[in-house]
Amino acid sequence: DDCNFDAQALNLYSFDIAAAWEVVEAVAHSDGGGTRTVVVVKGAVANQYFCQIAGANLPPMEGSTAPLAICIAALKAKGVEVELRLGAPSGDATLPEDDED
Repeated sequence: DDCNFDAQALNLYSFDIAAAWEVVEAVAHSDGGGTRTVVVVKGAVANQYFCQIAGANLPPMEGSTAPLAICIAALKAKGVEVELRLGAPSGDATLPEDDED
């Protein structure tokens, strides 16, 4: 077997609120020594959460869970394009696929 690597468990940032708060902490302190405010609120309907990051010049990002909204907002604040797959089991967000053309 030529594969020699160590398996590492990854945090489920978009599913686990404790892991998502690690993202909040990283984003909140990523502004060159300054601090950014990260706001997460529950929407008026079921399975609707919003996250807004101060200074990101973006509207609040929506997700079907608080962790998902946090992760979408953090990715967008870093300039990563995120697309929602409508009809996915939990409104999952995915990164756009690269065109192979």
